[in-house]
Order: sequence, then structure tokens, then C-alpha cells
Amino acid sequence: MHHFTSIVFALTIGMSLLSCTGEPYTQESFKFNFFDLERARDYRIRAGTHHNLNQYQQAVENYDEAILLDPHFAWSYYSRGIAYSVLSRYQLAIDDFNQAIKLDRKLIDIYLHRGFAYYQLGQFQRSIEDYNVSIDRGLSSAEIYDKRGVAYHNLGLLEQAIADYDKAVSLDPTLSNVYLHRGIAYSQLGKHTESEKDKARACALNNQHC
Repeated sequence: MHHFTSIVFALTIGMSLLSCTGEPYTQESFKFNFFDLERARDYRIRAGTHHNLNQYQQAVENYDEAILLDPHFAWSYYSRGIAYSVLSRYQLAIDDFNQAIKLDRKLIDIYLHRGFAYYQLGQFQRSIEDYNVSIDRGLSSAEIYDKRGVAYHNLGLLEQAIADYDKAVSLDPTLSNVYLHRGIAYSQLGKHTESEKDKARACALNNQHC
């Protein structure tokens, strides 16, 4: 009985997938689509294995194959986008994140990753907009506020940058980079006492900042 139910479920999924294409329900087309989805899943598994081993180019190549076989699976674009970002291929990462968002707007942290890619390309306003979405969706962390603060900083919006650095410090007072960034912003505003305090704190937390 369980075997029969599994067959019916597989047939139902296959028929619904075919109905989206408008193609007739032939035995051959069903086999082609069903087994393509199975092969795509296998490529995604292999891609994930490479990803976990920091073999990002191999991961990309397997995600490529998965997407060719199943181009409507948002997670493949999302995961390939992260791999592209690690490989510093930021525009390709953004293109993949855009496609993933079109397919599934419920991917919570994708805006964080796209915001980082925009930042790396010097598109600071777009980066800020994506960090805003991330924060609105509940991804509130010291790292996100620091990243958005740095984006504001690069646009010359020092007060907004400092407000974000303040929030980052309140969430995690152990991040040395935040004190360094805020110290630089204070210095640019002529607040040298505050700047020296932050730089000293950054040095105390990480001697690479000394």
C-alpha cells in the first residue's frame, strides 16, 4: 500500500510539473521531466558537498548542471550566488540572487548576501537598501549593522554610520572592527577624544589594529 501511494504521489507531482509547460502528458515526456528533476537533485547534492569543502568552482559547475535540468528551483541560484560571491565574481552573484528572489521571495537572508555583493562593487546605496530589508526581516546582528554602517560611511553619511556602529556595539561589544570604523568616523567629524577611545578599544581587542 505504501509503495502504491508513493507511485501515485510521484505521478501527481510529475503531471503537475508537466502541466506548467502546456505539453501533452506522454509517457516519454513524463520520464524525461521526472528523471531530469532527479538528476538535478543529485547535482545539487554534489554541489553542496564541494561547497562544504570550500571547492567553490566545482560547486558552481554542479549548480550549473542542476539549473539546466531544473531552472525553477530558487535554492540553486541562491547557492550558486554565494559560491560566486566567495570567488569574488560579484555581478554573477547578484544576477543569481535576483533570479532566486524572482522564484522565491521568502528566502530570508538572500538580501544580506546580495547587499554584500553590491557593497563589493561599490554600489553602496543598493547595499544599504538590501541591509534594510535584512534588518526588517529580523536578521538583526552586530555584523549587519557594522556592514550597513560602513556603506553609509562610504557615502559620506557619517552620522548614520556612527548610529549603526553604536547599534553594533550594543549587540556585540567584542567586535574590534566596529570600534575601528567608528573611531575613523569620529575622527572625520573632528571628535578626536571619542576617536582615540575607540581606536584604543579596537587595539585592545585585536592587536592588528594597533
